[in-house]
Amino acid sequence: SPIDRNQLCCLGSNKIDFSIVGMQFCPENDRHLVIWGTAEASIIVLSKKCDRVEKKIDLVIELEPHECDSEYLLKCDWLPSSEIHVAVFCGTFVKVFDARRSTTSAAASASGSASGATASDRC
Repeated sequence: SPIDRNQLCCLGSNKIDFSIVGMQFCPENDRHLVIWGTAEASIIVLSKKCDRVEKKIDLVIELEPHECDSEYLLKCDWLPSSEIHVAVFCGTFVKVFDARRSTTSAAASASGSASGATASDRC
């Protein structure tokens, strides 16, 4: 029989500064969680007991202000066999982030022929 929500115990919670539209645990490390909204994304690293947030890494997407009406974040995905690389998919570009690096740079990005740009560059 299904579990009633009153039977569940909340281990912990954390404030997120945007409305969450999607989330995905890392297949390689179940303590890593990527969450995203329509224009923001973050990697959450949970404690070993998964009862609190150890670290929050904001991924800098930087949609152009004039694009905010038409461009938005579609999805985030962990790269295969990786617990540190996340691909961020928007309507006209993809950025790949390395969680070990500074939160202000993308490992690579692509939009047409652009590649190797930082997150602060327009893709």
